[in-house]
This record gives sequence, structure tokens and C-alpha cells, in this order.
Amino acid sequence: MSEANATNLENEVKIQNKAVHCPNCGQLMLEPGSLINEYWDSEDTVYYCWCSNCRWKGEVREVSRMTATEPAED
Repeated sequence: MSEANATNLENEVKIQNKAVHCPNCGQLMLEPGSLINEYWDSEDTVYYCWCSNCRWKGEVREVSRMTATEPAED
């Protein structure tokens, strides 16, 4: 297997493990006509997605760490 083919396979497996289904309708995002574009924002991996089934578009963000506050009880 060539280095380019190995890299393409690695990228495909990575995307398949992350943004596989549309968050709006659940359609498989690897179908022809849909779009997944991976990019990075600081330390986060972001997938810009467009679903050909329901026409939803938006970002799916992989977050390595999240800090949230717990609301005070009344």
C-alpha cells in the first residue's frame, strides 16, 4: 500500500468514527452528495457537515476538555 493510500484510509476511518451520521436526521453522512470537511480550531477538531438528505448544515466539534458549572439549587 502506498503512503498516500494509507493516509487516505486513515483519514476515512477517522471521519467514520466521528461525524458519521447527520445530527438532524440521522442519515449516513458518507453517502454520495453529503459533505464532511475536517479542520482545526485551536486544539479542537471541527467537522463542517452538509447533509444531502435533510439539507442541514453546521459544525460538529470534537472537544478534548469541557468545563461546565453546576447551577445553584434554590
